[in-house]
Amino acid sequence: MRSKRIMALLLALVMMFSLAGCGEKTQPTEAPTDAPKATDAPAAGATDAPTDAPTEAPAVDTSKHVDLSWYISIKTSDDMEEVFAEANKIFNDKINADVEFNFLGSNNDYKTNMNLMIGTQEEFDICYTDNWSLLYSDCVAQGGFLDITDMLQTVTPELWAAIPEEAWDACRINGRIYGIPNTQQWARSAGYLYNAKYYEEYDGKSVDSLGDLADYIIRVSEGEAAKGNKWDCQASGAKDWMYDYCQTVGWEFIGGQQIPGLANGTEEHPTVFNQFLTDEYKEIIQAKAKLYVAGCIPSDILTSSTTYPVSNQIACFENLGMSDEVEQQNTKVDWEGVVLIRPGISLLTTDSVTATMTAVSATSKNPERALLAIQEMYFNGELVDLMKLGIKDKHYTVDDLGRYTKIKGAAYTGVSYKMGCTFSGMIPSSYADLDRWERTEEWNANAVPSSLLGFNYDTSKCPTEITNCQAVVNEYHKIFMAGAYGEDTMKYYEEFIDKLEAAGVDTVIADKQAQIDAFLASK
Repeated sequence: MRSKRIMALLLALVMMFSLAGCGEKTQPTEAPTDAPKATDAPAAGATDAPTDAPTEAPAVDTSKHVDLSWYISIKTSDDMEEVFAEANKIFNDKINADVEFNFLGSNNDYKTNMNLMIGTQEEFDICYTDNWSLLYSDCVAQGGFLDITDMLQTVTPELWAAIPEEAWDACRINGRIYGIPNTQQWARSAGYLYNAKYYEEYDGKSVDSLGDLADYIIRVSEGEAAKGNKWDCQASGAKDWMYDYCQTVGWEFIGGQQIPGLANGTEEHPTVFNQFLTDEYKEIIQAKAKLYVAGCIPSDILTSSTTYPVSNQIACFENLGMSDEVEQQNTKVDWEGVVLIRPGISLLTTDSVTATMTAVSATSKNPERALLAIQEMYFNGELVDLMKLGIKDKHYTVDDLGRYTKIKGAAYTGVSYKMGCTFSGMIPSSYADLDRWERTEEWNANAVPSSLLGFNYDTSKCPTEITNCQAVVNEYHKIFMAGAYGEDTMKYYEEFIDKLEAAGVDTVIADKQAQIDAFLASK
């Protein structure tokens, strides 16, 4: 039953992208977690695949057993080896291979290790990549990933057919494909979440900007303190409000979040601008500074390992995806109700499609088998549930409706969106709607496609300026988002802008504009 739902959804996604290609409708965006098994070829494959894709998988020779290595940015946990052993039973049966999974800790640790491996041309087969930690475009520029454009159609035609053409286009760099988008809820939509306990009393409806949100949080905090209800309040931590704000207005990141220069994907011919010079950025960093000074962001937020409970939040601003108030309440069980306000649009961008990907290393000795392993992870629901959840009744349970619940304290931490198709696993028990995948398809269909869908920025034109600008952004931006410059925020802001100018930000902006102009002219 589950595979039939997923095949129907994949077909709907392909049809939807076909309509979008005619210049009217939208393309899919973020999607949930269930996909057909490898033995169940997607229904979309035979009729909706590009004309140059084979209708049947070729007879790839898998008679020789091979060992593959797969690297992912996730922390190690107990019981991993037991889970990997079960996963390899499937890989052995399906593609005659063993996969050595390597979990390399935090995103920063992963980025450092993988950049070293790619730079030294160390041999490996598969890795996770994205546009915010281990940058897909940078790895391609370094020659780290294999060009799989032709192999996708000859070795894994089912995978090629299952992912809509526009999504593949979002992965192209100079017309070629070097990574596979991990299918998830691609569209982005940010908004406000309020603890309903305070919303009416403290006039939450008056909030119309992130500056207003900061004022509201402080108003509630001070009002409750006056009643004797003082508590440690985590307003937002170092949450990147700028990133989330961009999703509400269609501002699209180009080449990664650390590189200055955005463009409005809702415009027919966007003009690149420096987001750090905008009034919106200044409002956000001043709002965060107010929260920090008022004690609504912990003073040690950038150094502490303390996890502040969600119940301590008065309100927040974040990516909401397609969630509603009922779903948000399931994650904020200590709140006395949830008020959700989504002020902007839902946008499909190259950035959102390439936010989580899987690539074959240019040093792989078995690239065909590596692609087959990725395809197996994409379609095989049993395999995805293993890697995401662990072992049934040891790490999670399943209810009568086929939904999973993680066992509290279970000694395995899965990978979720960082591998394969998130449609392929079971629905969590927090989802009351059993038609989750159909609702996701509707959500995706209503997303606004960016005019820059398929544009990937080539960072090789001005690498020195880009590196210098990234270093400046990394030095200041996270501190701004934590509000930790406090009352000196604008002094440090002027210093930040001066350093960006010295780093060559104008050259980067001009280069982005030139590439966008050429991209749009070629369409």
